[in-house]
Amino acid sequence: MTAVAGSEFTVDVAGATGAARALTEAGDALLSASGTAGARIESAHDSRPWGRDELGDAFARGYADAAAQVLSAWRDVADRTSRLGEEIFDATQAALETDRITSEVIDNVR
Repeated sequence: MTAVAGSEFTVDVAGATGAARALTEAGDALLSASGTAGARIESAHDSRPWGRDELGDAFARGYADAAAQVLSAWRDVADRTSRLGEEIFDATQAALETDRITSEVIDNVR
């Protein structure tokens, strides 16, 4: 997305913007999927298919903790992926604005 040619630094704006959009959309899709999976996991936990005896209770305790950790990590990955896309977009826009301002300054000096 970027290239250094001699003393020039260039940004592939379309590429960076496209990557930013793809990451943001991927994060949003991950978040949606985690919500769907979370609802299914909670439903399975509530129906207790592993039984209600002592072994079932022990399994349920371990399962609930593990499921909560996995869902939390999943949501965290989704959030970080979306934020990365937003940050790439912001950095691309900042580079464009810096280039515009620098061009104006150079034009005024000439």
